[in-house]
Amino acid sequence: MSASQHQKDSGMALILTLMAVSFLVAVTVRLSTSVNRQMISAANQSTTVRLDAMLLSGLHIARAALLADQQQEDNTSDTPLDTWGTLDSALLSELFPGTLDVTVTDLSGRLQANALVWTEKEKSMEKKAKE
Repeated sequence: MSASQHQKDSGMALILTLMAVSFLVAVTVRLSTSVNRQMISAANQSTTVRLDAMLLSGLHIARAALLADQQQEDNTSDTPLDTWGTLDSALLSELFPGTLDVTVTDLSGRLQANALVWTEKEKSMEKKAKE
């Protein structure tokens, strides 16, 4: 290799090395960002699954309390002092490492709007009854 050729190529190795290092740094930063996002996503998914399980458990507990109240032989009326209205929050707190509040509300005293509207069949039956 001649001296003039050597002088032309002398900086090429340094440039290639800097380009390779720059490429590796960019790939490393991108990989680090991607892994960080995946870790955050996994933590969020874990929390979501745990909270969904708590929600479903609360619903099942409320349904079980309502069913137990319904199956009692001396059950002639519903009051907030029944089984479904007095779920023990201390016992519920032992089920999960978080907070689970189950509230069952009696809606039987509310006005049902559907009962105020007559269907076409009911209207025709009323007309026939008047005739």
